[in-house]
Amino acid sequence: MMRGLGLGLTCAIVISCGGAKRATQSPTTPGASAPESMRNPRETRAQIEALDGKIAADLETLQLARPTAPPTTGPDAMAAGGMARDPSCKAPATQTCTDSCQLADSICDNAGKICSLAKELEPDPWASDKCSSATASCEAARTRCCSCS
Repeated sequence: MMRGLGLGLTCAIVISCGGAKRATQSPTTPGASAPESMRNPRETRAQIEALDGKIAADLETLQLARPTAPPTTGPDAMAAGGMARDPSCKAPATQTCTDSCQLADSICDNAGKICSLAKELEPDPWASDKCSSATASCEAARTRCCSCS
């Protein structure tokens, strides 16, 4: 009887310790990312601001003004990848064109990230505007890349 009680007690300890260990793990533990539904909206906005700053810097390097017109393509097109991967875009002929297309890729990749983050904040007009602006910037950079000779 004592043997059965000891075995039962051991099992109870193992089970309770295993459960406690799982309960203390959190999605914000370093190395683990929080699910989209648990992200802090302020952090998401900060990520959008940082990516928008990178787009602004790349546009400045390309000597392009930030477009004011709304984009003609949707934000999902930005997530598909950069302009150098666009089959309708001719291969860069010079180093200047190569550099221009690399910046366009960076702008479009960041636009895709902004739009993905903006979807997490829906319905947030600020985030939607950032997505639209980033998408328009991608189109402008794409035009520069694809028309370069």
